[in-house]
Amino acid sequence: MKKYINGIMVVEGKQDVAYLSNFIDTNFLITNGFDVEKEIDFLLVAVGRNIPIYVMTDSDSSGLEIRRKLQQKLSNIIDI
Repeated sequence: MKKYINGIMVVEGKQDVAYLSNFIDTNFLITNGFDVEKEIDFLLVAVGRNIPIYVMTDSDSSGLEIRRKLQQKLSNIIDI
């Protein structure tokens, strides 16, 4: 049985969604790299609607850079 998570889960790529969607039922947002400005704009709207934002990126340099950029703009993200 899948676990439902009310919110948006930010991941790095399609492979992450393919794997996680086996266990989790939620809305996924794929960053596809460092340039996350478009995604940040979308997430700011979600925050305004009080939708939780979960960030699940790798602990490598690109994943940490994505987290850093999101944390600069969004104060209430949840790091996983």
